[in-house]
Amino acid sequence: TITATWTTTTTTTTRQKMDDTTTVKSVSQSTTQQPQQPQNFRHFTSVETTPHPDSDQSQLQKTKCTTTTDSSHSHMMQSLMMSRRTISAFEPLPSSDNHIYQKSLKESLDRAVQCGMNAPNHKKTEPFRFKRLLAPSSKTQELAHIAYQVKYYQKPTCENNQRLAQRKLEKWNTIPGFLVALVHGQPPQEEDILRPSKHDNTHVATLDATPPLPLPPQDDQQQHPESSSLPLNNNRTQFETLPFVGPSTERQLEDYAATCAALQNIMLSLHAEGIGSKWATGPVVRTKAFRSLIKAKPDEMVVGLLMVGYPHSKRGMPKPPRRTKSIDDLLEDL
Repeated sequence: TITATWTTTTTTTTRQKMDDTTTVKSVSQSTTQQPQQPQNFRHFTSVETTPHPDSDQSQLQKTKCTTTTDSSHSHMMQSLMMSRRTISAFEPLPSSDNHIYQKSLKESLDRAVQCGMNAPNHKKTEPFRFKRLLAPSSKTQELAHIAYQVKYYQKPTCENNQRLAQRKLEKWNTIPGFLVALVHGQPPQEEDILRPSKHDNTHVATLDATPPLPLPPQDDQQQHPESSSLPLNNNRTQFETLPFVGPSTERQLEDYAATCAALQNIMLSLHAEGIGSKWATGPVVRTKAFRSLIKAKPDEMVVGLLMVGYPHSKRGMPKPPRRTKSIDDLLEDL
């Protein structure tokens, strides 16, 4: 197991020489001592940071690399990429010192987004934008309620639908943090905003500032959702899935691809610090309620909602995914 140590810095930092021929200079925000991590906390890099005398705070990233004949670093990077897994279960938030945990996660996301900004980007359009939500907060609670209502409205006549929606709410309330990745310059994402809903004759209204709380868990005797008094937002149109509107030009497609590459860099950076992540899409991120929450512009497409946190210590790391194809099936020499 390879371990990593970070030292306190204030502005631009320089990673110490990892061998006789490699030096990496990078910008990092001020960091403090990390809180004690779960037992399964893993690092895959071994670096130490010190201030760089030529630093410029206005410069977001400054990197200088030289090649090396030592294969240990390439093996380290390959191991990092091969060992990353989608994490769905996270360690619960600590009952005390929430601010320390939140600060640690925030700083890790700062470093991860800087790595994401270094993703390949044709024409250097820098099309990506990121929105961060850290729990516990009113924004993460509102997001969980949006997930609850979207889940309920998917099958409102299902007998156990409210219980399934309640489980969704409880699960999303345990997620320590979220990072939304957006790409701008895309076709309008809410083209149906003037089209009446198929459920009523009213136009779209703004999302209530404080979503209604769901019912507490009920006993085994379930009521039919249509006959029960559900605390749902009456404006159902806010939670309907918007039509998918993808890139329509070459530039829009390239910008979307650049944002996907940025997300991969972000997940690898988090993985290097022992933080798990899950790249989510689906109906929640394509609703007016969600877009209102993150203040998305009409031309901003949600590429993914990243759920982040330390992997649950009792769940362990997921097993490697089962592959149906080998490298020989995917790689062809011409």
